[in-house]
Amino acid sequence: MLFRSVNVSNDDGELKTFDSESNPESADQNSAGSTAQDDIQKDERNARGSKTELTPPSLNMDSFKKISELGSSTSCVCFAEIDGEPMALLAKTTESNEGGQLNGLIFVVDPISGEIQCKIIFSVVKKITAIACVNDTVVIGTANGDLQTFGLKRGEILSEFNSAHRGGITCLSPISPNHVASAGADGRVSLWSVPSLIWKGRLYNHDSAYGINALAVSDSNELAVAGGDAVIRLYNL
Repeated sequence: MLFRSVNVSNDDGELKTFDSESNPESADQNSAGSTAQDDIQKDERNARGSKTELTPPSLNMDSFKKISELGSSTSCVCFAEIDGEPMALLAKTTESNEGGQLNGLIFVVDPISGEIQCKIIFSVVKKITAIACVNDTVVIGTANGDLQTFGLKRGEILSEFNSAHRGGITCLSPISPNHVASAGADGRVSLWSVPSLIWKGRLYNHDSAYGINALAVSDSNELAVAGGDAVIRLYNL
């Protein structure tokens, strides 16, 4: 399934690629014989050549609206289409007044007006570290590696999977109308059905000493996995 990897932190500052026939754990030995496609190498050269030409956009900070109810501890955000309307989902974790129990809060916010459409409250064991929305289901990852799904229309937790990752869940990404990918501090990427959270498989591990920092899916159904080991791996889903 793995078809391309990019090592982004070589000592010479060069981006290097190696294909699925190479061993990702020994990129330095195999990258010299890489058979990566010419267009990929061209894109990398263009990206390197344009670094010094990028300028930050001019932003009018007066146009930004502060949502005071969110406070200062919002941990993660995702965007979703709910009843045909684009919405932003912002998550945070608070301590309740009942014996130190933690509550997870998800705010559904209109990204244009900044108005809160609804607030969802549920119990969690550890801090929320990642969220993603698949249709009308919110997938929630926590600092102790647990997964939950919450039905926006039903207003309740639909399923739970404890210890989905060893360590915290760092990111979540929808990969189809019924599936989500999760990544964690353990360097693993797992695939799950939604909302049932049935485990569907695992992709190639990154170095568990570094974990995984980000996931993203392209329009051509490729999953990019960025690890703390400074390697980006692309999977053809």
